[in-house]
Amino acid sequence: MREFAERVLFSDTLGEKLAPPPPDLFDDEPGVAITAPGAPGRPVDLRLSGEGGQRAAFPGDHRLIDEEQRGILMHFFANHELLATELMALVLLKFPDAPKAFRRDILTTLKEEQIHTQWYLKRMADCGVDFGCFRLSGFFWDAISTMESPLDYVTRLSLTFEQANLDFSRHYAKVLTEAGDPITGKILDRIYRDEIAHVGYGLKWFRRWKREGESDWKAFKRKLHFPLSPSRAKARNLAFNGEGRRRAGIDDEFIRELEVYNRSTGRSPNLFLFNPSAENEIAGVANERGAALQLAKDLEILIATVTRRDDIALVRQLPSTGHLAHLKGLGFDLPEFEQVSPDGLIAADSLTRSRKIARLKPWAWSPRVAELLAPLERNLSVDLGIPWGEPLREVFSKTWDVARRIELGDPAPGVLCRSADAVAQARERIGGQILIKAPFGASGQKNHRFDSDDPLTAWVERTIDQQGSVIVEPYFDREFDFSVHYELEDSGLRFLGFVRLENTPRGQFLAATSGGKFGQNLPEELGRFLMGDGRSPHRLYREALRETLERALTGLAYRGPIGVDAFVYRDHHGQLALRQIAELNPRYTMGRVAHEIRRRIAPEQCARLELHTRNQLRIRGFDDFASYLRSPGAGTALNDPESAHHVLAELKISKTMPAGNDHRRWE
Repeated sequence: MREFAERVLFSDTLGEKLAPPPPDLFDDEPGVAITAPGAPGRPVDLRLSGEGGQRAAFPGDHRLIDEEQRGILMHFFANHELLATELMALVLLKFPDAPKAFRRDILTTLKEEQIHTQWYLKRMADCGVDFGCFRLSGFFWDAISTMESPLDYVTRLSLTFEQANLDFSRHYAKVLTEAGDPITGKILDRIYRDEIAHVGYGLKWFRRWKREGESDWKAFKRKLHFPLSPSRAKARNLAFNGEGRRRAGIDDEFIRELEVYNRSTGRSPNLFLFNPSAENEIAGVANERGAALQLAKDLEILIATVTRRDDIALVRQLPSTGHLAHLKGLGFDLPEFEQVSPDGLIAADSLTRSRKIARLKPWAWSPRVAELLAPLERNLSVDLGIPWGEPLREVFSKTWDVARRIELGDPAPGVLCRSADAVAQARERIGGQILIKAPFGASGQKNHRFDSDDPLTAWVERTIDQQGSVIVEPYFDREFDFSVHYELEDSGLRFLGFVRLENTPRGQFLAATSGGKFGQNLPEELGRFLMGDGRSPHRLYREALRETLERALTGLAYRGPIGVDAFVYRDHHGQLALRQIAELNPRYTMGRVAHEIRRRIAPEQCARLELHTRNQLRIRGFDDFASYLRSPGAGTALNDPESAHHVLAELKISKTMPAGNDHRRWE
């Protein structure tokens, strides 16, 4: 057996590598353990990751009707099968003291891999493609040849790469048959059935060698080390094959966890975290304690609506597998979730501390977030670094909004007041109802309305003491709230779209709706005001206001979301008027979440995000979130109703924008 393994591993001819073992093979002299070579022996034209040969793009399904493209697909697969053959020979030479039964199983599997390679080579030649005419990746070899034990081997090859082939082989058996190549389809179907046995064989030994009492899934995750992860054990962008895994003997917990697991397998990830109380922190107010902390925990899963598959989301509480499966079923590409301490600290031994990170993208920047993420700054590959500083802090302040309104010629931009006397004077000049805003406060949380004869409360002086000032504005009779979303990039401010908002009279968020035509199904007068007489907000916000904001943001180290809240109101003559900027937010918002949800899972429809507190639903007669979600007309939960304590995020989808508050049109 040793001589046979040496021939397979070190031979520089393909014929010798693929020649079957003699029938009288024995394993009485396994010899001493060898050190893995840097690469297996290969003919010159088949050397791994060599400079020769062009790099081939992996063909998409739609291209496989072309014979040459099928040959390129076989080229990829033949290299994988040949590498598996060579790695199995390495196992026989590297672990001579492994159990005899294990070594016999390796030999049986190796012979099947030789046959698979030959099948692929034959079909490749039939398609007019020569083995080695394209560059051959050595990733499998690099990832597995460093194995330190037979347990490492079955973890990395059997349960990772061969398990992934349960998805690949079944998928391409069907695709190639439908593309008019039933011969190759049958070959892949046979290989699929062999792979089920190979995974089952690896699983048998894995269970024998893993820690006693440890679940298969936990042991599997623990044994894989970067750049390998469970993400490599399934095919990217193909259907997840739970049936084949069950046939191989993998248990349901492992299958459920693997299906929703994600970690980048190539692209440097962006890193996200949810910190909705940034403005309070910036103002020096106690941050994320009590109800605010619970709110952050309840809604932190919403960060997954703005991430991409290979990204990392830092969370205080890991989402349940069941809820992740629910979100995946809705169509979300889930990020990798990493649990941090209650204070948001990343563990000292976290892989994230040593990985390359593309960009740091918290919900909002703040002094605390800048401190928490500072250890990752040295890992950034394309970002500008930590952008927190006085220039960005200024953009968070509502005094910045006042300055932009003045630039735009707003007749009532608001008055910055640094004392209670100044507030009284501004109130007298404005007349009527006024709205007093703290410079820092999100979603209307620090807005107070006063009628003309209301005395000023202690809140005004307290806010001036804490934040240095307040802003006094006329109180507007709001008719229609909306938000406009941009992304500040290296090239400038990119317009994304409009979202309808529903807020309380103080401007606190209730719901956001994205999709459809902006003026669709609005009351006639409002629609005519927004869309008629050349007043289209598309032109205003795509051009004039975008350019104004871009100039004001020039030089800012920050890159990321910019949201503008705006509204239509009635002036003192009863006529409709536009408040171009109610608030500007250099952070993610619920409106941006609604936009991303619609863009990602319902691009041709309308998506509505609603937030419900437990107390609000009790007033409506529901004992808990679950009973509400079972009621007629309810949508689906975005956060987990089983673990949420304070607030429920509900998603509804409609083919068109319902008129007014016609909730019957939401599906």
